[in-house]
Amino acid sequence: MILFVDFDGVLHPVECIDTADPGLFSQRWCLDEVVRSLHPSPRLVISSAWRRTRRLDELKRFFPSDIEPFIVGKTPEFREVMTSVPDHLFSFPREAECWSWLRINEALAEPWLAIDDQPGQFRPFSPNLYAVDPSTGLTESDVPKLMEVIRAKR
Repeated sequence: MILFVDFDGVLHPVECIDTADPGLFSQRWCLDEVVRSLHPSPRLVISSAWRRTRRLDELKRFFPSDIEPFIVGKTPEFREVMTSVPDHLFSFPREAECWSWLRINEALAEPWLAIDDQPGQFRPFSPNLYAVDPSTGLTESDVPKLMEVIRAKR
């Protein structure tokens, strides 16, 4: 199982934009709990805009040491892969980036789920999207729901 993880609006409320904000990553514990509860643990791929300005090792530092080994990559930027994106995904850049990562890593047949606060970046009613309220990020009530969705996809 592969989880594509956004940061802003998912691991903290979307208005936490300053790296000194005490609310930054305030909801990451929800994702940590999900990852720790699932066996085998899912592989995590960073799909956040943060990937544009930070290396993978820098992004991993935002997670606890027991979660870091499950972070296996970050999605390519749409402009880098747009010539190879299928037509039906061209209007949905975040989903196209996830698809591109799966293709590049020979994982198209693997189950996957994107955890994101921008459903407009994915095809309508995408079965591969767990949409999060950007004003709160993940919440305690999302934890069992997200685990159920992941288990159903396996």
